[in-house]
Amino acid sequence: MSRIFKKILGKEEEKEEEIIEEEKPLSHFPSVSEKAMAIKPMSMRSMDDIDSIVNEVNDGNIVILRYDDMASEPEKLKMALERLKERILDIGGDMVLVKSGKNSPLLIAPRFVEIWRTPKEE
Repeated sequence: MSRIFKKILGKEEEKEEEIIEEEKPLSHFPSVSEKAMAIKPMSMRSMDDIDSIVNEVNDGNIVILRYDDMASEPEKLKMALERLKERILDIGGDMVLVKSGKNSPLLIAPRFVEIWRTPKEE
């Protein structure tokens, strides 16, 4: 992270922490026994990775999925993504392509997270 961002974000974080401490009593913070949702970057290298991806989402985590290793085999990639989508929808989750260029990552969310999509331009 550049110095500029550190300076900007550092000052903002300090201000935000002060607001949290002043406005929110400790009872609003999750207890140690509650499991926090995590955002996990993962890679799909083969069909064998689908189970671990689905397990993470089923456990309530959001997955940012890269599939660069499978991009050289389009048919296998297509089959793997179709299987992954089927499994994610079966557990009530959702997934969307994050358009950012070649081999854009997928955002995969559990059932209690709503993914907003940009409306298609006509």
